[in-house]
This record gives sequence, C-alpha cells and structure tokens, in this order.
Amino acid sequence: YNRWMTKNIDFKSATLSHEQAHFIATFLRFEFALKEAGFCQPNGAAEVDWPKVANELDEEFLETIRAEKVADTLINHPPKKQIVQNNILEWKDIEPVQNTQGLLESVRRTRNNLLHGGKSYEPNNERDRTLIAEAQAVTERVLLKLDPVLVFFEGRY
Repeated sequence: YNRWMTKNIDFKSATLSHEQAHFIATFLRFEFALKEAGFCQPNGAAEVDWPKVANELDEEFLETIRAEKVADTLINHPPKKQIVQNNILEWKDIEPVQNTQGLLESVRRTRNNLLHGGKSYEPNNERDRTLIAEAQAVTERVLLKLDPVLVFFEGRY
C-alpha cells in the first residue's frame, strides 16, 4: 500500500488473471498504435475509426482467421452486449460474425465486457477465457497485418 490507498477496502475481487491483464494491456497499446498510424477520424474525438481498420484489412482477413481456427467462438458465438431494459442490466445476443468489421466488433466487445460489463464476478468462466484468448489472437494478427500499426505498438517511431 502507498500513502494514498485506503486500507479498509477489500480489493480481493478487484483482480485480473494474467490472460485478462495481458489482453487489456495489449488492447490499450493497440488502440494507441491504431490512432498514431492514422486510423482515426480526421476531426473530433480521438477515437479509432474501426470501419477504416476493417477496410484496410479487407474481407480476406476474416477468411484467414476462419481458416486458422483461432477465433471460432468470437465468430460463431460472439460475446453478448450488455444493455439496460427498464433499469435492469441484461445481455443481448449478437448474431454470428459476417465480415471483418464484425470480427473487430467482437474483439472490442470482449474488451468492453471485461472492463465494463460485469464479467468480474465470473473470472474463471471457460467461455470468457476462450473469448479473451481468441480476442488476443485476432489483435496480434491485425498487428502483424498492419505494419505501420505494429511500428507504433512496438515503440519503433
């Protein structure tokens, strides 16, 4: 503990597995690298332009991922989206991925659900572990396909 931390809070539920922490760290750096490599809107909020990323990857990217069988769950049984219905948190089913943009959405939803979507109460859920591993694999393949992004990701600028 440092002098700013409160000692009377139980932090044991605020932990991440190695795989969860690795994916979050990778994705944080990945988004940074995408923006630095020009995959953002020309004006406005400094956010990744995901359709632009999908267009750069093209539809062959999804077919390569399918052939490698590294993201079967992300593609065929994508992560659900957390929504609110009548002030109650619920999970909305998502249709199977049809294109590269949909694959990137599944990766982002995995990150969103991990960070924001109440997944912390089931840290050992096998499906969650699978989605995180697959999202990590897809993220790494995007980095290898988009060399300018990899340059920023690795800090070679």
